[in-house]
Amino acid sequence: MQTALLESLKAHRSNLRTRWEHKLRALPPSSPLAEPDALVHLMDWTLENFFQELTHKARRTQRHQSTPPCPCGMNPLIAYFVTAEDALLEIIFTEEKPWLALDPANRETELAWVRGCMQRVAAREIGAFCSVCRHRKDGHHQHESPDVDIAAKGGCPNTHLGGKAV
Repeated sequence: MQTALLESLKAHRSNLRTRWEHKLRALPPSSPLAEPDALVHLMDWTLENFFQELTHKARRTQRHQSTPPCPCGMNPLIAYFVTAEDALLEIIFTEEKPWLALDPANRETELAWVRGCMQRVAAREIGAFCSVCRHRKDGHHQHESPDVDIAAKGGCPNTHLGGKAV
């Protein structure tokens, strides 16, 4: 990664975090765990992991990992990381336009690397959260009540026990 872009992103870290929090708070939470107040305390840790990912040149050859799908759709980290990437791209393209400092021949590669770094952090964290999902049985996501597929209907499984509203 070119040093100019990395340094520019580091210089805009607080603005990145502010924009990210604003975007996260603008979304309706998908579950109680997706409440912004429950997630904002993770942002500094996530940004630290993102910047570590950016500086590890050895990882540069890794293939891009897409964000793993969440079968029940209730993983609070999905919106968390979507808004993180959105804020990141906004910073890259609007704040002093650090992408302009890149060699035109390498812009696409460098921008793909930056997005890939955030997406690798997201994939690890989303996958870790899904691995402990209470809807997971025998290695697969399944809802505890077969007669009420809450996630498929867009509801919140945390408000139901055994298919009955609490």
